[in-house]
Amino acid sequence: MIVVMGSGEGTNFQALAKHISIDLVITNNKNANIVNRAKNLGVKYIISKDQYESHVPVNTKLVILAGFMKLLSPGFVDKFKIVNIHPSLLPSFRGIDAIGQALDAGVKFTGCTVHWVDKGIDTGKIIDQLVCPIGPNDNKINLQQKIQKLEHKIYPAIVKELIHDKLD
Repeated sequence: MIVVMGSGEGTNFQALAKHISIDLVITNNKNANIVNRAKNLGVKYIISKDQYESHVPVNTKLVILAGFMKLLSPGFVDKFKIVNIHPSLLPSFRGIDAIGQALDAGVKFTGCTVHWVDKGIDTGKIIDQLVCPIGPNDNKINLQQKIQKLEHKIYPAIVKELIHDKLD
């Protein structure tokens, strides 16, 4: 069983669904567009504001976080293999508003990181990264769009490899 957990737009979920079979979407946000994307793709979904962890089936091979904006409990992290994508070159700019953090820091490059989830916030072992230059006219909106294009490229490729090569 492959489970995606998301709280927002669901663009990474949709990019993933083009390449892998997703059995279940779980969201903590009843207004998240990931629900509409799951409906449109015929993927079962569950909305649970506070009990989202309890809905992950015990036979789940991989939990994929796709914009899931809640911390997972240590017991949950110990129980499942969980992968996440973050819009920065970790270990830089962990947590929320990573794009704003990068712009405020004045760095010349940012990107996205696929990593294993551990008990910290964006501290898990890095699987892969893609780099994105920050131009002089970049702002949060267009930089997010640039990074999202990279996310939609790297995340499905890495997750597909994990499912087929490392989890069987």
